[in-house]
Amino acid sequence: MQDLHWRWNRNIHSFEFIENDPRQHYEPLLRHVHVPTLVIDINLVSAQDLERYALDVLDSAHAAQIRYQQIIFDGTQDPVTDYDAKARILDDFARGRGIITYFAVSQFGLSRHDHLREINYPSWLFVFKKQSLPDWTDRERAYSFSCLNRNPSMHRLILYTKIKQRGLLDRFIYSFYDRCPYQGHAVSASRYPGLASMVDQDTADLCRRNIADFPLSWNDEVLGANDHSVSHPAYQDAWCNIVTETSAVVSFTSEKIWKPIAAGQLFLIAGAPGTAAWLRSLGFHTFEDHYDLKINLASRFDSLVDVIDQHRDDARAWWHANRFPIEHNYHWFRSGNVEKSLLDPIINQLNHKYKPTQ
Repeated sequence: MQDLHWRWNRNIHSFEFIENDPRQHYEPLLRHVHVPTLVIDINLVSAQDLERYALDVLDSAHAAQIRYQQIIFDGTQDPVTDYDAKARILDDFARGRGIITYFAVSQFGLSRHDHLREINYPSWLFVFKKQSLPDWTDRERAYSFSCLNRNPSMHRLILYTKIKQRGLLDRFIYSFYDRCPYQGHAVSASRYPGLASMVDQDTADLCRRNIADFPLSWNDEVLGANDHSVSHPAYQDAWCNIVTETSAVVSFTSEKIWKPIAAGQLFLIAGAPGTAAWLRSLGFHTFEDHYDLKINLASRFDSLVDVIDQHRDDARAWWHANRFPIEHNYHWFRSGNVEKSLLDPIINQLNHKYKPTQ
């Protein structure tokens, strides 16, 4: 069969048809691709298991008589922390199988390989935009800042500590879960073994003591729930959202980066270096992001908290001074131009050898 695209769903151990299925986050891309493509979910597959897993999926595809001319290994749902090992394995796979092979990541920093081709496909953008988004509003807001933290990762603990040190928490809608939402284990100092390598010893000690502050919840919020909407007061009742991205090291972007844009807020980004620059390359305005390209995490977060401190008493005035860039972001996000700028180069790659049959 021609022009059909399938995805191996690791969670249900089955193939799913992608075309015309709005539940599939690859549908916005593959509706424009004419080369039969197999998408293989490798999210949460370890590098150690990757080669065997890939071969098992291909055996299943053969048994199901699924035809394909290229493969996309989908690693877009989480930061690829074992990136080097996975890229090496997939590059060898592409060479050995002699089939066009792509590694899709939600990281904007891409690498070149001998046989493997990388694409930046920020799948959380497409997941996030499936919902009904709020109308533009310039209503009053009660809080200066907001920051939600479902997964109590180390960089989020560091940022919380620096914000608390400055006496800024009373300006915030803040939440911080006290256990891993995936495995359920409680936060403790032993969960942050690399803390002293990221910040100075005094700050590391403060971070460990601050663990006793958690959990922090806001009103009737259900901590640990993965809410992709912008209905939380953090987006509806605060002038500026502090985006604590999933990683502050890997250049990964999730739905978190899009929430304040869709909610008509100012935003600052506690993520990997260059995240704000990437947003600007897509046509968005960013705000006082001189911290963005600093490589050292502690220094980057200090500069970010400087911006918060500078606007601790005038967040409302800061928002109104930037109303037109904020409104531009809101409408630009809805326009479809962002998706087009991301998808067009990938579509060209995926259609690279296609010739319509006569």
